[in-house]
Amino acid sequence: MEESKEKSRDKGQGTSDLSDGLMREWKRRYEASFLTCMNSDAGSCHALFMEPEFTMEMAARFVGWYETCYPERGKAFDWFFRKTDPQLSEPMGKLRCMTYMLDEAIVLRMTEAMKLPGGIYMEMSPDKNPRRGGASAYFGRDFFRRPRIRYYEIEAKGRLSPPYKTFFHEFGHGLDDMGKRGRGFYSDRFSFTQEAGQNRLRYDEEKGRLVMDSPCAMYSKTIHQWMAFDVENHIIRMAYERISEGGGGHSRQRYLSPGIGPKVQLELVEYVTYQLFLQPDGRGMDALRGHRYEAEIRDLYQDIQEITNQEILKNAFGMIVLPKDLFGGITNNQLGGGHSGDYWFGKFGRKREVSREAFAGYFEYRTTVPDDGMKEQVINPHHCIHYTVKALEEMLVQLLKM
Repeated sequence: MEESKEKSRDKGQGTSDLSDGLMREWKRRYEASFLTCMNSDAGSCHALFMEPEFTMEMAARFVGWYETCYPERGKAFDWFFRKTDPQLSEPMGKLRCMTYMLDEAIVLRMTEAMKLPGGIYMEMSPDKNPRRGGASAYFGRDFFRRPRIRYYEIEAKGRLSPPYKTFFHEFGHGLDDMGKRGRGFYSDRFSFTQEAGQNRLRYDEEKGRLVMDSPCAMYSKTIHQWMAFDVENHIIRMAYERISEGGGGHSRQRYLSPGIGPKVQLELVEYVTYQLFLQPDGRGMDALRGHRYEAEIRDLYQDIQEITNQEILKNAFGMIVLPKDLFGGITNNQLGGGHSGDYWFGKFGRKREVSREAFAGYFEYRTTVPDDGMKEQVINPHHCIHYTVKALEEMLVQLLKM
């Protein structure tokens, strides 16, 4: 009988009305502290666990109360941290606190992943990665093929904006990898069907100018393919706006010269889009040398690049900028940028697709920022990767069911 009650409680069905009310109050304090943290000066995001809204003492009290309500989740975290030095109790406590503040379905899935036979665990260190050039945070599998997060330079992680955001990124990789046992990362195979409008420029004979159409159709694509679709749509929209609205950016804008008519402008857009930004071998501008319209293409390229990067980072406050890395992954860092170019491309073309990083980045976005309304204030990824986000949302739904 007691075991049955315990299972019910761990699924979030055993808390009383009083406990539900307490949870709402704790979340209210935490979210107020989070907003203070995000509105503070750069480099002050460690204020999340400082005076006045949500001190470390409050966080410890919250974790103690929460794990009384959900003891199995506390045990799951104990097991998750089994290879971490007990002296790192403060960052461990903060990570517990930040996790418990999440949506119920996500907390349950994360703690279940910790409890599984051969489940995910974490190794944490205050030191730098001793491996030359090694990452300060990464997900992988250990010698026995157990899923593991390695987390170095803990003090620096607590100063990120928001604190410890890379923890949730790496945990996203872990859930992705554990989604289908023995079959690799779920994001590599996940396909999503939706109606989408594909931007296309054409020369309108009657109007004597370029027009942009976005005919809708149903498409089934992988995460990588949806991201490439969004980037292509974005580049064409940017090019159309530069031409139809009179430039923008700081180039000489020779693509607007009187001698450059709309038919040539269409040629310039297609070249910039498919031979430069979306070149499948990642060469980018190397393909341009000696082109008849090299100067005009360079100007259009420069303006698209400048305005795009401004748009990607708009209202980001140095936080989670999901489109930034994914634009970089599609265009070999001609737009956006996060991982280095050699992470995505090698001597013979693309080395890896963006699907895994897309899901990990999306999970980071969904989990680090506690409140949906707050997400809109700190960074909204939907404005330039609209279809990719819909696919990622559905992928998360499916992973939470597994």
